[in-house]
Amino acid sequence: RLSADEANPARLALAKFYISNQFAAEALGMVNLMQANDPRLAGDAQLQTIRAAAEYMMGRYRDAHNDLAGSAFDNDRHAAFWRGLIEAALENFGDASKDLAQAQSVFHRYPPEWRARALIAEARAAVSTGALETADSALAHMPDALPRPLMLDGELARAQLYAQEGRYRDASRLFDAVEQSGDEREAARAIYSGTIAGLAAGAISQDAAIGTLDKLRYRWRGDALERKILRKLGSLYFAKSRWREGFETLRIATLNFPN
Repeated sequence: RLSADEANPARLALAKFYISNQFAAEALGMVNLMQANDPRLAGDAQLQTIRAAAEYMMGRYRDAHNDLAGSAFDNDRHAAFWRGLIEAALENFGDASKDLAQAQSVFHRYPPEWRARALIAEARAAVSTGALETADSALAHMPDALPRPLMLDGELARAQLYAQEGRYRDASRLFDAVEQSGDEREAARAIYSGTIAGLAAGAISQDAAIGTLDKLRYRWRGDALERKILRKLGSLYFAKSRWREGFETLRIATLNFPN
């Protein structure tokens, strides 16, 4: 039987193989095993970065954030890469922008799909913080021949950029194209973002937005998008003095998202 010191190099190689092939649960299990067998590895920067990447891939964004929260990661560009993705997923866009700017020099070391995810996150964060030239530059550097969901995600980010630039007509065409793509997740996101953009541009009324979002909340459920839909729908009801419907919408939100 091998000791922990003898076995851990092989376990580390296996954890890297798992995470590079997006076997997130397997990678996390291997990291847990290594750290359980050797307490000295509890704060190991490389293992914590693998852990955070696995948590991110599994949609556990808050746990992933906590994995890389220590100051020991502040000068680590690979940790910054994952921090940026995580903070963008949590919609902490100011932090996401800083982290992804720090990670720029290592983007090329990641496969095209992950580089694309980082560039999309950078664009979304830049749009949110008003850095529109940064968003445009990020989207201009997207890799070619991406899987369809990532390509649609990039198109949605481009539509959001157009909307922020005041190019609502161009944005609307892209939102509609993503909505008609056949990808249910991206379609739901396009409907939500297109509705918000239409309201901001004065192209649709509050009543029309309420009708759209009320249908959408039944079409897409169970994640942060549903929470955003319910929050916006509640605020629109209140803006129209439809208090009962507004409070009922927020009651549903607190039941579905108790944290």
